[in-house]
Parts: sequence; structure tokens; C-alpha cells
Amino acid sequence: MKRKIFLLLAFSLVALLGYIYGVRPKVGPFPYSFSPPLAPSPLAQEAQVLIVGDRLGGWFNRHVDSLREKVSEGLAQELKIYNWSARGEGLHRTLEKIRSLEDIPPVVIYHGGSEEFYERRFAPEDVQTVGVNLSRFKERPFSSFPLLAPLFYSSYAKGQVLGSAPIAESLEEMGGVDKFHHMEQTYALFSAEWSLILDTLEAQGSRMIAVTTPINILREYRLPCPVGLTQELEGGLDSIEEDIKGGRTKIALEKLPNLITLLPTYARLHYLLGRAHLIQEQYALARESLDKAAIFDCGLWRGSQVFNSIIRKETLERNHYLIDFHGDIHKFLGRGPLFEDDIYPREEFYRALVEALATLVRSSLNL
Repeated sequence: MKRKIFLLLAFSLVALLGYIYGVRPKVGPFPYSFSPPLAPSPLAQEAQVLIVGDRLGGWFNRHVDSLREKVSEGLAQELKIYNWSARGEGLHRTLEKIRSLEDIPPVVIYHGGSEEFYERRFAPEDVQTVGVNLSRFKERPFSSFPLLAPLFYSSYAKGQVLGSAPIAESLEEMGGVDKFHHMEQTYALFSAEWSLILDTLEAQGSRMIAVTTPINILREYRLPCPVGLTQELEGGLDSIEEDIKGGRTKIALEKLPNLITLLPTYARLHYLLGRAHLIQEQYALARESLDKAAIFDCGLWRGSQVFNSIIRKETLERNHYLIDFHGDIHKFLGRGPLFEDDIYPREEFYRALVEALATLVRSSLNL
């Protein structure tokens, strides 16, 4: 009898595992997979310093020779530095690339975060499932028993299968509320991905040097997402904007905080308040408001201080290196142009970044 019960339980277990890993759709914390898997780069594996990121990392390529020269000073041979950044690359792709390497370089520099909404990580119908799975992922209950993980994650209705290169997908059809939900879960995914990147580096004894994303906060929002906006309020905002243009900033500074209480996620309000503070030369307050305007910009075309906060917090908590590039640039707010265009900071800031990176690279490699 006991033998029959044992065989029945064994058969049931085999059937269950067969369902989990065969018939049942593959499940896990992330709503995307890569097919084919992203291939490792021999040049990345041979490097001593690896640079990863999106268009910002690509833009930095013009400064790689200068960085190499500075970190190699006094050495018999120049350090091998390889820039593996790619335009349109979100952190999910950076994570996949790093995990593809058998040998990770001892120093990894991250300079990205400006194109996290370029490629969809998940389908609209999976927004809630992303939140559920990531909350379970944060608890990390399956680290000792990875084969059991699929039992505890919910299946995605439409998992994203991503190819070898990112493909831009428009989110213009989304309404304001749906877009905010999409932003919220993208931030949550970014946080989980950043944590896994640091896990992967630490497993091989590598050091991260994270560079916060520079955001041109003086550029106006592209899509304000006016959730809850009434015609009466919009008319009042038009009047306030005229006050600012006419130099009557004190009136604007009196009215705008109350309106922000009513519509805290409306980018236009934060942008107008930031402009008013700028005219009053209240630069710290201006930066705070303009940072928020960029966060609530539903155009999703640039970086966000939310991504920077995620990078900053965990990088420092885990004793990696951080360069607050966004903060360093905006210390000069009000003293002239800070950016070449909508995205890229002026060259003098990149020269300063090279100096800071060279110091940290040499420290990381004990040079």
C-alpha cells in the first residue's frame, strides 16, 4: 500500500513538473525574453574596462581615447577599454548582455537611462502581472530552489519576445492613466534589473561605476498627461503662463503650489513653477520643479530622476562607485547653456566626467 502511495505521489510530481516546464507557458519575474539570446562580445570579455549603456554611452565614445590615456598613465601597456553601448538599449538589454559574458571585466561603467521607454518590455494587458511578479521577486524566496520559482510566478498574457536589436514602439495610443501605470511598472522593472546587474558583477568581483543620466530639464515637456484637468483649470494656467511671460512671477508663485496640490502629476504645472523660480533666480527650487516636470512628462523621450534615484540608492548601498552627472551639471543652472541639444551635455561637462572616471577606474584597479 505504501509503495502504491509513493508511486502515485512520484507520478504526480513528475506530471506537475512536466506541466510546469513543458506544457505550461514559461513564467518568471520578467515579462520579456530574448530570441535568439544576445550573443557575448569577445572584445567585451577581453576588456579591463567595459562601458555599457544607450545613446549616452555611444555619445561618450568620442572621449574613450582620452579616458584610456588618463587611466594608463605610467603603465607599460594601455588598458583595454571597450564601449559596448548601443542606441535604443534599455537596461533589460544591458543586463542580458552582461549576463552573456563568461568573464566580466573588472570595471564596468554604466552611462545610460535615457531610452528606457524606447522599446516595450511588456504588453499593456500584463501591467498588473508585472507588479505582482516583481513584488514576489523582491522577496527572493526562490534563490536556493530556482526550479520551484515557476510555481510562484503568475503567467503573462502576452510575454514580449525581443530580438537581437531594439525596435522602437510608440505609446501614443495610451491614455494618461494607462501611461502612468506603464511608467510605474517600467521603473519597477528597472529597479529589479539594476539589482541583478550588481549581483552579476559582484559574483565575479567586478566593480560598477554608475553615471546618473543627465536630463535637460530646461526643455519643455512633450506630453503633459492632463489627468483630471478641467477647462476652468486649463484657462487659469494659460493666464499664469502669461503672467510669467510678462514678468509677473510673484503672482505665478502664489497660485501654482495650490494647483499642484490639485493635480500633482501634471507636468505643465511643475514646468511653469520651475520657470517662475528661474526668473526669480531661485535655482534650487527651480531645479526641483523642473525635475518633477521631466518625471511627469508622458512623452517618454528622455531620462527621469526616478531612474537616477534607483541607480543612486542601490549603487551606494552596495559600495559601488557613483558619479552624479545630472547633479554636477545642474549645479550650474542659471549660468548659461548646459546642453548641446535636447539630450547631450556640453563638452566641458564630459571633460570633467572623464577626469572623474579616470580617478575611479584607477582606484578600482589599484593603479
